[in-house]
This record gives sequence, C-alpha cells and structure tokens, in this order.
Amino acid sequence: MIELLFGVLNAFRGSGNKFFSKGLTSIYMASVLYCLTGVPEFIATFPLFWLGFSYGWGKYFMAFHGRNYRHEKEFPPADWILKKLKIRNNHIYGIIGMGIRWQLMFLPLFVGLIYISMSSWYYMAYSLYFLFIGLIYYIVGHLPWGFKRFRTIRTAEFLVGAYVGMVINVFI
Repeated sequence: MIELLFGVLNAFRGSGNKFFSKGLTSIYMASVLYCLTGVPEFIATFPLFWLGFSYGWGKYFMAFHGRNYRHEKEFPPADWILKKLKIRNNHIYGIIGMGIRWQLMFLPLFVGLIYISMSSWYYMAYSLYFLFIGLIYYIVGHLPWGFKRFRTIRTAEFLVGAYVGMVINVFI
C-alpha cells in the first residue's frame, strides 16, 4: 500500500502542480506514515523527506543520458566520491552519482525513522538500496519512448516513489 501511495505522490511531486510541491509532498508522505502506523512522531519526518527530495540531481541525470557536465558543482559529497572513483563513462557516472546523492540525502530520514520506530541501527543498511535509484531513471529513460516524453519522466518518478515506499516499509 505504501509503495503505491508513495509512487503516486512522487509522480505528482515532479509535475509542477502547486498542490504537489516538494514541501507539500513531503508533508503528504509523512502523513501517510502517520496514518499507516498511528505514531504521531512520524509527522516529524516531513523535513527529512523534503531534504531528500530537494536539490542535487540534475548533473547526474544529464550524465546518464550522455551529456557531460562534470565541471558543474551539484552535490559536493557525491562529486567528491565520484572524483575519487575516476569514472570515465558518462552513463555509469550518472547512475552512480544519482545513487550516491539519494543515499546521502536520505540518510537523515533513515536516522529519524530508526529513532522513531525504535528499530535496530542495523536497519541503516536499508539506506544502501537508495544507491540503485539512478539505475531506475536510467532504465526507464532507455525505454522505446525515451525521456523526451512527459510520461516517461512520470513513470520514472512513480517507480522511484514506489521504491522509496518499499524501502521505508520496513520501518512500519
């Protein structure tokens, strides 16, 4: 259930609709956690969702579609890691960069979820699944209709939202 809800919310988040801005979608996702668990502290996760969905993805998104913008500063921790990895292929650079960005930007959410749900700190390992998010965008972008079409971006956003819901589901 959470996978479907997060998928729909994330697809709308990127649509430009004022009722589904990053901030409001973050509140909606935190509210879904609250409604599914009845634990009021989950409402406090909304700024952590907002942080995770905020900036720092454009350069990596462009890279896995073959465009080289490595000189741009996007998300310094991910840029530093990628520089150390010395990846030459733009597609791989973008996939890994997007994964690192998601993993690092959502770490505060995982810390919050572990604290609120009183889960073991071993659950932090679930954040490693976020390293694969770049691969979702890459695969959907290489479907026959490509990223030139609006529906492809919405498809990728739906799948990523569902994926986030699937990973977070372990906490509820």
